Amino acid sequence: MEKKLQPVKRIRCRHHPDERVYILCSGCKKPLCPKCIALKSEDGKEVYCQPCSLRGTFKQFKEQTVEEIEDKKEKVKQLEKAKRSILKNKRFLLLLTIAIIFAITSIVLTFYSREYHKKIAQKGKTNVEGLMEISKQRCEYNILIIAKALENYKFKNKKYPKSLEELLPDYLAFIPIHPFSKENYIYIPKEDGFSLYCPNPLRHNLEMLIYSSKQKKFIYKEIIPESKPQ
Repeated sequence: MEKKLQPVKRIRCRHHPDERVYILCSGCKKPLCPKCIALKSEDGKEVYCQPCSLRGTFKQFKEQTVEEIEDKKEKVKQLEKAKRSILKNKRFLLLLTIAIIFAITSIVLTFYSREYHKKIAQKGKTNVEGLMEISKQRCEYNILIIAKALENYKFKNKKYPKSLEELLPDYLAFIPIHPFSKENYIYIPKEDGFSLYCPNPLRHNLEMLIYSSKQKKFIYKEIIPESKPQ
């Protein structure tokens, strides 16, 4: 006699007794009913229960967050690099501006020096007087170079330096000295400015030669000849 086939007993969902299980979760392999499915893939071949869908969502969120953090770190590095480049360019432009000012000052002083030499020759001054005048002009030129460097230092640091050595090497490649006696110029900082003294004014036939930053000009004190007793 032929045996009758027994109908397959379908498993019902433990969370939804009125629903039957027909598929397994692609993550944890637990049986799912239609109501237990929390997430489906785009092609519908993979399904996930609620715990697996939450874990997947958290993992995806974590990966996106890590990626965003790395992107922000990279942007911060790029900004820091751009900032350093801007500061470097600013310093270069400052030094270039100082060099241009020195070059223009040198050209102007050279021009006036030549014109003055012509006037000396026309007036028939002696060689000694002419050399003293040239010495004074060169001394004034050196003092103007130092004064310009001091003003640039104050512009950046909001104060004048305590000594001329603080100008090296950002504001001066070297500190100019007296053209003939080779002595250092005397620098005296003050609350409202500074003064620069020529260390050997007698070379210029002067008793005193001072540059005042407050007055923005040179101050001269000529030698007074001694009166002969009668």
